[in-house]
Amino acid sequence: MEALLMNPATSLFDITVSADEKSVTLTGTVDSFREKQLAGTLVKGVSGVKDLENKISISYAVQRRDHRQRCRKNQGNIRQLSGRGKGGRHHRS
Repeated sequence: MEALLMNPATSLFDITVSADEKSVTLTGTVDSFREKQLAGTLVKGVSGVKDLENKISISYAVQRRDHRQRCRKNQGNIRQLSGRGKGGRHHRS
């Protein structure tokens, strides 16, 4: 579908488009739920498309850096809540 190819954010996605009259089916694999959503949104915006079946799979094979940073931040928050911050023991005033 030309809408996916013309959009710089989706032009390199590994997606196959099947159309039958006014119904479109998307298959393939992308790296995130947001990418899957974007592809569906673009296709729904095409004139004449009435039904969309989004069968795109999401591949979480690559661990993203921002995920690791959130995990570290959450571990730090847990340490602070448990009274074991960087300063060692938690003293009450």
